[in-house]
Amino acid sequence: MPHCLDRPTGGTGRPAEACGIGDHGAMLVRPDHVVAWRTTRATPCPTAVLAEATRRALRPTRAAA
Repeated sequence: MPHCLDRPTGGTGRPAEACGIGDHGAMLVRPDHVVAWRTTRATPCPTAVLAEATRRALRPTRAAA
């Protein structure tokens, strides 16, 4: 499934706008092109927020019972 980086940027050439994160946002994209986490605003402690998002993205999912 394509993600926002596969979409045209509306002539601005700015992938951040195409992804809806703006100038102060960030996103974490998995190798399979799934957006695992996204924010539209800056945070007071970006390192901790990104570390938590990475932990959640890497956490194994439970198999359906």
